[in-house]
Amino acid sequence: MPSPGLCYNWRMTRVVTILIVEDDLDMLNGIADALEIFSSRYNLRVLKAANGRIGLQLLAEHVVDLIVSDIMMPQMDGFEFLRYVRQNPDWTHIPFIFLTARGKELDVRKGRLSDADLYLTKPFVMGELAELIQTQLDRSFEKRKRREQTLESLKKNMMQILNHEFRTPLTYVTAYYDMLDRYLNNLETSQADRNYAEYLHGIQTGCVRLTNLVGALIQVIELRSGVMTPQFEQRRRRIDDLNGLVQAVIDKQRPFAQEQGVSIVFEPAVGVPSFWGDAVGLQTAFTALLNNAIKFTGPVMDRERLVQVKVLVQGHEVGVAFSDNGLGVPPTMHKRIFDLFEQYNRSLMEQQGAGMGLTIARDLVQLHHGRILLQSEENKGSVFTVLLPLYATIAETPPMGNGRVPATLLLVEDEENLLYGLADLLLLFEGRYNLHILTAMNGREGLEVLQEYQPDLIISDIMMPQMDGYQFLQAVRQNSQWVHIPFIFLTAKGEKRDEFEGRRLGVEEYIIKPYEPEDVLKLVEKRLDKHFQAQHLVQADFELLKRGILNLVTREMMQPLTAVNVHTLKLAQGLDEIESPEALSASLIEIKRSSERLNDLIKDLITLAELQTGEATVSYTWEAQAIPGFGMLLYELSQSYDRQYQPETAVTCAFMPETPTIFGNSRMLLDCVERLLKFSISQAETCPPTASLSLRQQDEAVHVSVTAVTPLQAAALVQFQRVLVSDEINLIDAPDYAASLHIVKQYVALHHGRLTGQSSPESGCCFTITLPIHVLA
Repeated sequence: MPSPGLCYNWRMTRVVTILIVEDDLDMLNGIADALEIFSSRYNLRVLKAANGRIGLQLLAEHVVDLIVSDIMMPQMDGFEFLRYVRQNPDWTHIPFIFLTARGKELDVRKGRLSDADLYLTKPFVMGELAELIQTQLDRSFEKRKRREQTLESLKKNMMQILNHEFRTPLTYVTAYYDMLDRYLNNLETSQADRNYAEYLHGIQTGCVRLTNLVGALIQVIELRSGVMTPQFEQRRRRIDDLNGLVQAVIDKQRPFAQEQGVSIVFEPAVGVPSFWGDAVGLQTAFTALLNNAIKFTGPVMDRERLVQVKVLVQGHEVGVAFSDNGLGVPPTMHKRIFDLFEQYNRSLMEQQGAGMGLTIARDLVQLHHGRILLQSEENKGSVFTVLLPLYATIAETPPMGNGRVPATLLLVEDEENLLYGLADLLLLFEGRYNLHILTAMNGREGLEVLQEYQPDLIISDIMMPQMDGYQFLQAVRQNSQWVHIPFIFLTAKGEKRDEFEGRRLGVEEYIIKPYEPEDVLKLVEKRLDKHFQAQHLVQADFELLKRGILNLVTREMMQPLTAVNVHTLKLAQGLDEIESPEALSASLIEIKRSSERLNDLIKDLITLAELQTGEATVSYTWEAQAIPGFGMLLYELSQSYDRQYQPETAVTCAFMPETPTIFGNSRMLLDCVERLLKFSISQAETCPPTASLSLRQQDEAVHVSVTAVTPLQAAALVQFQRVLVSDEINLIDAPDYAASLHIVKQYVALHHGRLTGQSSPESGCCFTITLPIHVLA
């Protein structure tokens, strides 16, 4: 842990802004001057405000990294100022320090229980204040860095899933089609035997996998958008035979289990009462959980691969438990395993899918006012239990849970009576949190607990054998997986110097024994509130990202999937039943056309996902360079496009050996031009006889234009204009070309360019990409 007060060579790499709010102008200026000359790891910049109202104005105008505020001020005091700061989602993460003359016990208690991060009293030592400010900045940046790393890891994992789960089955479709086409073209129809069945099976395998994937994504969208709620209300009926419902799910999944070498044992219950629900929705949820159990019952030495399904009745609930004896899920994943695109140990379980099954199961069960419990132990297996409420009539409101948020605390204390006394106090507390308590007798044991569990809060003594509290805190803060966990010292070391040392080392709270139980409970709630609020920031960012990815899914994907399925099934019936060579050719052409369209749709989905997650920005940064001959690249594109894609439309481009240099990614820019060319031809009122590409220089900019002599259809023009003015992307019911237009718009934005377009009966349609000219240094 860096020593405070030292000046590091990298201090100039991070400029931080501190807002001081103080109505005593001499003190305000004195603190500001002292901070600016303090030898810090940061280059400190100070903003000054005489009261909370001015402080809010400065916060709106500047990016602030830390706030130091007095309490007693005119116009707006410190507590009101703090309330406004915490109400703004853009400011909730900013460390807030109260520095005040209000030092009476009741004042200190009120300040510590407030939403401030630190409560300091005047008079104070300037050097100590500066060190504590530095510690708060260190903690803030450490937690921010971890949030960014977590979000980046989630994004990369999601992109890996999307790439794998879409591209792998698509490869089945396209590759097996090519083999089938070559095979049949080399045989007389009447002589063809059943060898082609393998190729048809390959295409079918890819289609089924893609159909399930797209269907699952659309189901997630419907659940999250609320579309499924009225459907659930309409389909809800009294279910009299839960055993039979579960048995039907097992029967359907048994062939898959046999393929995996897994045995399924079913234990029905006797006297299961009737309950209200949607049988179809519950079967979907049970299928997802059973499928999950089968896949994760991995090969373990000397252990039969077994899945047990048990119907149960307990209290006012009926349930179904799905048990496997596979690899298990670590406690750190229990909360996240139901999240969309979330998977555990994907590198070892490559077959596990896209991470949507448990999400759908949870959401469907929640529609029934039910819940799913997870019990799991690594290398022993997992039990997912669905619990559904019993209620006599459809109008009756089902009983709900207590609404308390589960939270895990680690208590580290060498005095056994104090340890278990504190544990009992916390367990009996009926606050906002349902607390689970872990215990350790010293810092070394605490680290062992942290290897297996990740608590939401640590409370530790200081004076302990083997590893004291200071060493334990330092070890926790040095581990990137634990750095975000709030830490409280609960100790008999009550001197001011001791408390300063604890604060300097970065503890969130310092409580002195003997303590007031009510204060401890309130401080625990305060720190858990802040901890979950910080977690929510990451989850909110990721949820926003996932919502953006879901909006990229289009129902249009189902059309080519259906077409490929229909025609491969037709061929699978036997070539001898094909009425003529023309009919065979028509089926092959339809498979090929639908496969190519499916390939384009999935390519667009992945590209938009890369743009949403920032992967495309990384690619642009790595590949961008000066492009001196973009006119020649346009000319080459016109030649290849004319030959390969639209033989009925002549695409022309003047030969341009010398054109202005632009800076960018030539692959992305050519993709934009090609997409606009396809759009202008495919969405024209009538197929245009000609289209042209051109490049010109004007006003320090390069204008790349795609022109067709025929105007666009009215609906296509409206869609283009909608894409230009909207930052929101929602493709679920949009035409398939909408995705392509969004890609063009975002690629152009990466190049700091501009996209425009127009269409009229007199002049046809024209799209223009305007890019800045690259000036060589």
